[in-house]
Amino acid sequence: MKKKLISFTLMLVLTLGACDNTASDTNSFYLTGFGSYMNGLNYSIEGGVPFSKDNDSYVIEDISLKVGDVFTITSEDKLVSATKYDENSSALKGNNIYIDENGQADVLKTGSYTISVTKVKRDYEVSVELGKNTSEHRESKLEGEITLDIFANGDQHGVLEETKYEGNTLPSMPEYVSFIKDEMSRCEGETLLISNGDLWQGTYESNFNYGALLNEIIEEAGYSSFTLGNHEFDWGQEVIKDNMKSSSLPYLAANVVYEDNGEIVNYAQPYTIEEKGGLKIGIIGIIGRSQFTSITSTMVEDIDFLSEENVVKEYSDILRSTYKCDIVIVSMHAGTSAERSLIRSLGTTSDVSGSKYVDAVFTAHDHGAATGTFGNTPYVNSGNNNQNLSHIQLIYKNGEVTCPVYENISTENVYQDYEEDIETRGLIDSYCDEEIKSKGSEVAGTIDKDFSDTKEVPNMMAEALYGYAINEGYDVDLAIVNDGRAKLYEGEVTYSNLLDAIPFFNKTVIMEVSGIEMSNVGKSNYYYAPDPSREFNKTYTDTYTVAIYDYLAYHQSTSKIYDNFNYSLENYKVIDELDKYPCDILFGYMTSIEGTIKAEDYSTTNFTFLS
Repeated sequence: MKKKLISFTLMLVLTLGACDNTASDTNSFYLTGFGSYMNGLNYSIEGGVPFSKDNDSYVIEDISLKVGDVFTITSEDKLVSATKYDENSSALKGNNIYIDENGQADVLKTGSYTISVTKVKRDYEVSVELGKNTSEHRESKLEGEITLDIFANGDQHGVLEETKYEGNTLPSMPEYVSFIKDEMSRCEGETLLISNGDLWQGTYESNFNYGALLNEIIEEAGYSSFTLGNHEFDWGQEVIKDNMKSSSLPYLAANVVYEDNGEIVNYAQPYTIEEKGGLKIGIIGIIGRSQFTSITSTMVEDIDFLSEENVVKEYSDILRSTYKCDIVIVSMHAGTSAERSLIRSLGTTSDVSGSKYVDAVFTAHDHGAATGTFGNTPYVNSGNNNQNLSHIQLIYKNGEVTCPVYENISTENVYQDYEEDIETRGLIDSYCDEEIKSKGSEVAGTIDKDFSDTKEVPNMMAEALYGYAINEGYDVDLAIVNDGRAKLYEGEVTYSNLLDAIPFFNKTVIMEVSGIEMSNVGKSNYYYAPDPSREFNKTYTDTYTVAIYDYLAYHQSTSKIYDNFNYSLENYKVIDELDKYPCDILFGYMTSIEGTIKAEDYSTTNFTFLS
């Protein structure tokens, strides 16, 4: 939708969009939209800011609005839309707001505003007045030189305590936050801190509160934005919405839209804008389109992930041209190597703004630490589990942006060199009481060697899943699982250790599938059957009963086509869904084994028909 710049003094004459140009009496008006004051909710009355009654008017006084906020006004369930503009009023001075023909207002300058709705004859008049600390919108380029240091990380996966990773000890979250604050304090110019997704899911201490603890930690630590990753969807969209409502951080997901209407989801916004030292910095958050395939399809059946390139370029033009942003960056939850051509294309010049689409890109998802440039666009990927802190330095000078530094700062010795951040430790202690700690420290068993997340862990999980299905009364022929996330280390294995290795909250699906489909899915995953000599017929006509994660059972391609099992065939049938989490199934299995659990018992599959 093309915006109209209201450069004159402005008053809007409005009617209720669902009515016949006659404004009915009402006792409820709400300011709704997305942005800092709305915690991300799009056009939702329940999340709206109510107007107060003041004689014949309804008023919101001195509401703090942030550059980039978008609002409209509703009455009950009806959108209030603009019918005409009045150039002769004295309600608004300066170019601090864009208003389009549908009554949507875009805030161009951070500050406080007073908004009133007054009934005049058959219509409602809406006025927007400048309040305290609101200055004129800057149209021209900022003069002089400003240094901006941007720090970022992604794929933290709920890590809260010191953890082992590839032979190294990685810092706890309190140590990591202390390290971040120290690095930012050394900068002489402006600083910014962002999260690139997959923040919540992955450890017992984070999973049991569905990410709410990490939510509070990054807010207290001073993050400016949080881009949704694929694992934020593991517990369903309602969990994202609940976490968003309790956070003042903008959740970014520019290319995640509802399938039925193409509107951005109501728990995220496409971008946010920060103002630092006079600079306007636009941050666009996206998730890789292919990450749709990394989410259990039942959790995202009503949404789509749009093309990243088209979406970023569209919002870059808005940020450059409408909001006059001096710098635009992308926070992208998509693997660096898979997105090379995308990053390169974002460094090209826009025909609309006349500037580069993007000045820097932060990536995540593939857990691979990386730095470099594609074309003239710097990118950084911090890796996972707090192993690095990404850093890009941008220098703005009279409209030109250069990048002298793009790097990953290693956290190799942070756990030894840094004291814990007191506020972060306090938040963890407030969530993790003695009952939680006791559950996490329960011992499942003892293993004789390290168990790999791509061999022993999933092989043992498959056998545990088979036994669980049998104990529940289902005569299954086979159990199929995918790989784990982390290895199990030699010695005692606790409940918390198991959830690190198998953090997924999957259901177990009991289903009948054809032999050919079962063999195709099994080739790239892990499986267990009790009889290693049994033969299975790899045909479409022979069917078998399997126990399998819902992620694999209902897996879809980016085109939303079921690609593990052919759901159009009549020989497909779901028998039941069981709710016990994989980690709990594996814990029960391990506790049933007497003595030390040996790695050699799970180092290979016990038959080869799928190999």
